[in-house]
Amino acid sequence: MILVLVLDATSKFPYTGLHYASRLDYGNFDQCLSVDHKYEGGRILGKHCNAGLLIPDLGGNITDINAYFKLAVCMPDGCTAKDYNTIARHFIKIFPPLFQDERCQTVDSGTDLTATDIVTITIFAICIALMIVSTIYDFYLHKTESKSIHPACLAFSVLSNGRKLLHISKNSKDQIQTFHGLKVISMMWVVAGHGFAVWPHISITNKRDVESFLHQRYSLYISTAHLAVDTFFFISGFLLAFQYLKSKTKPLMVQVSSIPYMYVHRYLRLTPACLTQTWYLSADMQMFLLSPLILIPISLNLRRSSGFKVSIVELFILNLFCIAMPMALKLVFQDYGNEYDTHSRLINYFMGMMLGLFMRVKQDKPFLYGIDRKYVSITNLITWIIILLGMLATVICYQEVEMNHGYTSLSVFYSLMRPAWCIGLSWIVYSCYHGYGGFVNWLLCLPVFQIGGRLTYCMYLVHLSVIMYYTLTIRTYWYFSDYNVVSIIFLLLLF
Repeated sequence: MILVLVLDATSKFPYTGLHYASRLDYGNFDQCLSVDHKYEGGRILGKHCNAGLLIPDLGGNITDINAYFKLAVCMPDGCTAKDYNTIARHFIKIFPPLFQDERCQTVDSGTDLTATDIVTITIFAICIALMIVSTIYDFYLHKTESKSIHPACLAFSVLSNGRKLLHISKNSKDQIQTFHGLKVISMMWVVAGHGFAVWPHISITNKRDVESFLHQRYSLYISTAHLAVDTFFFISGFLLAFQYLKSKTKPLMVQVSSIPYMYVHRYLRLTPACLTQTWYLSADMQMFLLSPLILIPISLNLRRSSGFKVSIVELFILNLFCIAMPMALKLVFQDYGNEYDTHSRLINYFMGMMLGLFMRVKQDKPFLYGIDRKYVSITNLITWIIILLGMLATVICYQEVEMNHGYTSLSVFYSLMRPAWCIGLSWIVYSCYHGYGGFVNWLLCLPVFQIGGRLTYCMYLVHLSVIMYYTLTIRTYWYFSDYNVVSIIFLLLLF
């Protein structure tokens, strides 16, 4: 009976739908680990082992990990990976070593706490204890109407942090309420993109449908999710320029001497653990390091009568360079395609800085101040129509160019798509700031987005770990469908 259970829990090859399903078949994980037979001489447990197999006749490329069939074998725990490799080579002499003990597990695997586990649990326990003590202290202060000994004593208080999280701030000249909505919507877009990205890496009975899904119009929200990251770069550049230029009258030496403080504050505030998605923070930090070289000369220029025009022209030229440079790299080096490099995202950051400069200097100017007042409303309406249609066309054309055009067309379009997207964002921010955004302004400035906006950084750091946990705990075949994709993304957002 034990032999039957072990063999039955092992992957069968070839399996049904070999050319249509994923190249993943993990057998029956739970059945394998349920094998637990006691006898006079000891105990036999089921051991589940994963392996990758390349079948040359099926057109596999040995350098492509997706060309391998990931299969599983259930074996008695007394057998080692070396034993199974020896058995495999007995039947096929050129059979490569497939199994490794590190990729095998039994029901008893991972039950003992390691030093890392103990340290992690201790840190979490300390944090929870601090939260409890700080919250009790905060509650005591509230009841007795006393003052705290030091603000740090309330740093872990659930009550104090809850008040800050749920606080709804009022409109002011120095607050861009539109960004709350943009950040939340963009973060949801990022989660949707990453949530779909894991589908090719799990066992699916209809993997071909996953590949064709991205070619459909209704999958635009997935294939263009990278634009959400461009939105965050744009916001980051805008806020830096908008806040920094508020103190543009400070002497040069004061501005220069504050640079180390800016760097240290930024590093301590945003430096997380090494995670896959933190490439964004790396790029954003590098742009931040460059920003004083641009903002200090601009602040000095603004003290002159023509300084604003000169600064705008300088940033415009810089943006043209940031458009041309990635395009040239792609056209000259056709194997270049790293969209995570900092220089490929500079255009978003610097266009945000340009808008931040404009809105800081012209903060007290009326909306569309260069146009006769009786034409402002119609000009605003026409511009909104053009901007929204342009942003929609950017999204639709990206999919069209990616599917039906060559490398050169895609390289040129990709370099122009980001500035086009940022132009749309610039108008949305500018128009909504002055109260001419209509429904868009109402939507993006909803109070609930202020609460969600404060949580976007936490979502950014945690969401991929949640997605990976969900992916790595799938033990059987899934069926891919539009409904399943939307359902999983919705559940991830709720989590």
